[in-house]
Amino acid sequence: MTGTNTPRLGLYKPDPDDNINVTTDLNNNYDKLDTFTGAIVCTSSTRPNAPYSGQSIYETDTGKVYVSNGTSPASASWKDPVANGLAASNITIGGSGGAITFPGRILSQRSSATSTAMDVQVVGDSVTRFSLNQSGKMEWGSGSTTRDTNLYRGDISTLTTDGNFEVGGDLTVSGNLSADNFPAGAWADWTPTL
Repeated sequence: MTGTNTPRLGLYKPDPDDNINVTTDLNNNYDKLDTFTGAIVCTSSTRPNAPYSGQSIYETDTGKVYVSNGTSPASASWKDPVANGLAASNITIGGSGGAITFPGRILSQRSSATSTAMDVQVVGDSVTRFSLNQSGKMEWGSGSTTRDTNLYRGDISTLTTDGNFEVGGDLTVSGNLSADNFPAGAWADWTPTL
């Protein structure tokens, strides 16, 4: 009699009336289980040619991980989990208070300069307290209302804020000092250091 094969790994299942062949029915199946445990290690040119839905691979030549959706042809079934869904989802990495160390840089690539690159908030906040967008503009807020403080590149070699700027220590100006809308008498108590 002829046995059947499992749908995902193709493990051989002998017919109940068959005699068991140690090589075919046991050892070959064990070898397949060992090979297919976890992500399959391969190269971009040696990917499995009959992947099942959910099968994952790690390519040693590209360093990338792909997951198959099980469709045909096999070459088109491999999807990058980050580019195909995870990038648009919220992902939690690590636990509360834990630190995550990256040996390289974090690169945010979005289609617009006003798109958000990073947000920071305290648990329970309704609005993020700090936001950085693709242009480098930084915004701060209380966490409960719209962010009201910012710092950004206003022009060539110019750092700008739309609000007030307060300095707790000394302020040193190496170039020319210019000011608009100074209140009357504001210069009265100011003595330049020569």
